[in-house]
Amino acid sequence: MLDRSTAQKARDHVLDAIQHINCSLQLVEGQLPDAAFQKMKRAAGLAIGGLDVDYLCRIFELFPDLDDVEERAGSITSAEKDSGESR
Repeated sequence: MLDRSTAQKARDHVLDAIQHINCSLQLVEGQLPDAAFQKMKRAAGLAIGGLDVDYLCRIFELFPDLDDVEERAGSITSAEKDSGESR
């Protein structure tokens, strides 16, 4: 059975992966034809959705208290604002 500590680490890795996917889109935005960027954006959205529905939700079913994504997302946004980055 999955223990809470391992679940928390797995959750954090997946959330970091989602952030990296978003950052990769920011890097290429405006540097590709719009049609190509839209396809990449859709692929990223499907990947993020799959990670949320098929991965994170399983963790949150076992450990509901780990479902603090909104709090974590707020802290990421605050850190980005402090560093001058934006989502």
